[in-house]
Amino acid sequence: MVLGGGFGGLETAFTLRMLAGERAGITLVTDQKCFLFKPNSIYVPFGLDPDKLRVPLDRPTARKGIELIQAKAREIDPEAREVQLDGLAVPYDFLVVATGAGMRPAEVPGLAEHAISTWTPVDMLRLRAGFESLIEASLHNERRRVLFVIPPNNKCAGPLYEIVLMLDTWLRRKGAREGVEIVWSTFENSYIQAFGPRLHEVAAAEFERRGIEGHTDWTVERVEADAVSYANGEQLGYDLLVGFPPYIASTPFPGLRSDERGFLITDLASRRLVDHPEIFAVGDAAVMPWKPDRPVPGVAQGGIQGGRHAARTVRRRLSGEATPPFRYSNKGDVAVIGRLAGVTDIPWLGPFGRQSGFFAWSLWLLIHIVYLIGFANRLVVTVRWAWSFLTHGRGSRLITGTPLLPPIQEPEPPAAAPPPAVDELAVTDASGEPQ
Repeated sequence: MVLGGGFGGLETAFTLRMLAGERAGITLVTDQKCFLFKPNSIYVPFGLDPDKLRVPLDRPTARKGIELIQAKAREIDPEAREVQLDGLAVPYDFLVVATGAGMRPAEVPGLAEHAISTWTPVDMLRLRAGFESLIEASLHNERRRVLFVIPPNNKCAGPLYEIVLMLDTWLRRKGAREGVEIVWSTFENSYIQAFGPRLHEVAAAEFERRGIEGHTDWTVERVEADAVSYANGEQLGYDLLVGFPPYIASTPFPGLRSDERGFLITDLASRRLVDHPEIFAVGDAAVMPWKPDRPVPGVAQGGIQGGRHAARTVRRRLSGEATPPFRYSNKGDVAVIGRLAGVTDIPWLGPFGRQSGFFAWSLWLLIHIVYLIGFANRLVVTVRWAWSFLTHGRGSRLITGTPLLPPIQEPEPPAAAPPPAVDELAVTDASGEPQ
């Protein structure tokens, strides 16, 4: 049984089917009908239809003989080897937990009330409205300040770095950059800290070239309606606040060993739970050290490689074979910094792996398409992205699954007057009409 329909969960289920064939009955449990291709949600604030990032799960799972249960995992009973879903107990022989991460903005007072997050498509649509308000203000010659905030306990704030650079490019294309001050603040010691020191210099150079004010080692303490206060005593005002709240496990499982944020603790060599070797935890659902004091980055590769290892381990155990240890392979880092512009840091390519501009952007696009499941999905997504790119995302339908605004409340009709009290009834008058 696989819990979670993200990169880690899908990689586990489909790889296991490929390796084990019909020897394994595979059940995928997710509370979503579609897989959300989250890396490209950074384009939603700039016009991309979020519906184009969704890939329905029913057809590919049915085609591979994978049972799909649309429900939320509520509890895991490792002794009985059962998972409690929405009113249903489902048994398992092997379990892969790939339920991912969530966010807890309440850790920073005022962040949930005053900042726009970037976690869901609905959040991204709110951010789009905020960015469009900057254009409206520029038409009236009104200056605005956009403040980006990254508090502690973030696994990977890479997407927010991409958004801030893309915002600069977008504002310039709209002719509104002069009227917008962009300020960046992060608790990190260096820019894009989760990816190591190499990208700090690239990001710092881009910030300086684009006129973006950047601050590292600035830990936010509280957020008010018009200003953010930091632990170093500084305070920054804002007109639009964009925040990346602290990470937590999206689904806590109290019966399993976890850290204080709900991420499952696994054996480093096998990615299985120490007390329960039949349970794996992959991707953002687990504590995944890569090197001493350096976790696996919270990107797709962490889930993909962990899921692939879990599938191979299960297949080997079915055959009675020894299982090799898990080793995370750093495929490199790629990021988009604007239309037709990106940066790459791919160590195994040597000097050739450190690129910027159009080539880096093309490489970013190619990598994300390759990791989609199935040729048909790759073809469909490529065509959709190409159309959105050529048309700048114009004319998009917005299908988000939930309304952006609450429905209009119709006023209640006035209550009818109560009937008068009657002691007796007159039957008819001379004409026969009731009185």
